[in-house]
Amino acid sequence: MKTMNKIGGERVLSIYWFIMFVIVAVGLISGIVVFFSNPLDIRQAEGNILVDQVMGCFSNNGVIIEGIMERVKEVGFEAGCGLVLGEDFYVNVTIEEDSVSYGVRFAEAGVADSEKNIPSFVEREVFVLQDNKMVLIKFLVTIGKAKQNAI
Repeated sequence: MKTMNKIGGERVLSIYWFIMFVIVAVGLISGIVVFFSNPLDIRQAEGNILVDQVMGCFSNNGVIIEGIMERVKEVGFEAGCGLVLGEDFYVNVTIEEDSVSYGVRFAEAGVADSEKNIPSFVEREVFVLQDNKMVLIKFLVTIGKAKQNAI
């Protein structure tokens, strides 16, 4: 009776074991490199969402809400629009020559002191109806968050 040599089978399995180890190691290393290579800066998306919310506060279906500028000037931006904004935001809304703003301009506050700390700006202009005439509303949102989004 012949006995089979089991050493050859183990050698074949060790080659597959090594190949699987290499595939897992390459996948793990490439995932780590991709994750840490470029920082993710979401300030533009955050600014666009904030502009949409502020736009909804000032107009409804393309028609400006009556007395909104006076209400926001009286009670403040957060209470007038129902938004909770931190110190990292600057919002300016201009309707014709009338303007209302919230926060401190980052250029005046000295936030942009280096290339890493440049705030992100989102500007949008929208035409809405006011007393059956088209009126231009300008929105400017500046998001600082330089420390959270440092490059």
